[in-house]
Amino acid sequence: MKNEKRAQAQRLFFQTNLSKSEIAAMLDVSRRTVHVWSREGDWERLRLSARHLPSLIAEQCYYVLAHLTRRILSEGREGIPVTLHEAEAMHKVALTIKKLKNRNTVNESMEMFTFFLDGLEKEDPDLVDKLKPHIDRHITHRRDTYISDFLLDGFNEQLYLPIQAKDITEQKLDEQADEELVQECEKRNENNANGNKL
Repeated sequence: MKNEKRAQAQRLFFQTNLSKSEIAAMLDVSRRTVHVWSREGDWERLRLSARHLPSLIAEQCYYVLAHLTRRILSEGREGIPVTLHEAEAMHKVALTIKKLKNRNTVNESMEMFTFFLDGLEKEDPDLVDKLKPHIDRHITHRRDTYISDFLLDGFNEQLYLPIQAKDITEQKLDEQADEELVQECEKRNENNANGNKL
C-alpha cells in the first residue's frame, strides 16, 4: 500500500502542478511523507531536467536538419535533384522537431538566460547589466537573426519572461520537514550512544 501511494505521489508530482501539500491531502498521507519521498527520489532535480530534455533533443534535430540541407545544397550536387529518401529524411526530422517543441530553441535559450539573470539580479544587479549585451549577441549569433525577429509574446527587450513566484509556504514546509528529520536523526544517534554506555 505504501509503495502504491509513493508511486501515485510521484506521478502526481511529475504530471501535474500540484504542491506537495496538495498531493499529500489527495493521497491521505502526511506532507512530510511526500517530502521524504521527494528527497529520496530527487524528484525536484528530475522534474527540472525533464523540462529541458525536449529542447536538448530538438537542438540535435536542428543540427541533423542543417547537415542534410548543407549536403543537398553543396556545390557537388548542382543539377542533381533531391532524392525521395533525402526528402523523407528531412520531413521526418522536421516533424520530430515540431512534436518536441512548441517554440524554437532560441526562445528556450532566452528563457534559460532569463532565469539565470533573475537569480543573479538579487546578488549583483550591476553584473546583470554588463551581461545582457553579451547574451543578446550570443542568441543573435546562434540563429543569424535579430532578437526582435523571434521575440515571443510576453518577452520584453531585456529578454525577460514573467516567471511564477516560488510558493513560499511550500518552501518553508520543506525546510521545517528537513529540520525535523535532522533533529530526529540526532536524537536517535544520541539514544544509541547512551544505550552503548549502559
